[in-house]
Amino acid sequence: MLFDALDGKIARMTNAASDFGGQLDSLADVVSFGIAPAALVALWHSRLLAGSGAETLWAQMTWFFCLAYAMAALLRLARFNVENEPGEEAHLNFVGLPVPGAAGLVAAVIIFHDYLGIPAHNEVVAGIHNVFGEEAIIGILNFIRIIMPLMMIMLAFLMVSSRIRYAHVLNKFFRERKTFDYLTYLIFGFVLFALVPQLAILVVFIIYVGSGPVYFAVGYFRSKEPIAKVQSEDNLSG
Repeated sequence: MLFDALDGKIARMTNAASDFGGQLDSLADVVSFGIAPAALVALWHSRLLAGSGAETLWAQMTWFFCLAYAMAALLRLARFNVENEPGEEAHLNFVGLPVPGAAGLVAAVIIFHDYLGIPAHNEVVAGIHNVFGEEAIIGILNFIRIIMPLMMIMLAFLMVSSRIRYAHVLNKFFRERKTFDYLTYLIFGFVLFALVPQLAILVVFIIYVGSGPVYFAVGYFRSKEPIAKVQSEDNLSG
C-alpha cells in the first residue's frame, strides 16, 4: 500500500509516467487490493465457521459477496485507467473509493478481530477483556463476523460509485503547510499507533472510508439549502 501510494508520484516527479506503467500498476492493484482481500475474507469466514454447524445460506453468500468485491475492484481500476490524467492536479481526489482504502479496511478489521479475541496477546487486550467483560467481547467478535460480508458489499458499492469522492492522502494532506493543530493530531495519532497499532489502523481506515459518504451527504444537503430558502421566500411573498 505504501509503495502503491508513492509509485505514481515518483513517476510524475521524474517525468517517467506512461500508459504502460499505469496498466502495470493496475494489474498489481487488482491482485493486491481486489483478489487478495476477497480471498482473505472468504477463507477467514470459512475458518471461523468450520465445525460450528453454521454452514448456512448466509455463509455461502459470503463467497458471492467477496466475488462482488473483487469484480468491483476490477471495474474501479478499469475506470481509473480510462479516466486517469498524468497531471498532478488530477490526482488530488478519487472518484469512488480507492482500492487500497477498501483493502486496508478489510485487513484492519480482520487483524483487530483476531487481536481482540486472544487476551494472551498482551496486557492491553487482557485489560480490555477485564473492563468490558467476556460477554461483551464475544458480542463484538460475533458482530464483526456477521457484518463482514455486508461490509464487502458496501465497499464494492463505494468503489464503483461515480458520485462519492475521496481525497488522495499524500497529495492532499502533505503538499501544503499545515497548522499547529494538524501537527498535534498527528503526534497523538503516532502515540496511539505505537500503543495499540491494531486499533489505530482500524480507526484510520474507518475514518477514511466513511469520509466519502459524509462529504457527499454534507454537500447534498448544502445544495438543497438555497432551493429551500428560495421556496420559503416565494411562499412569504405570495
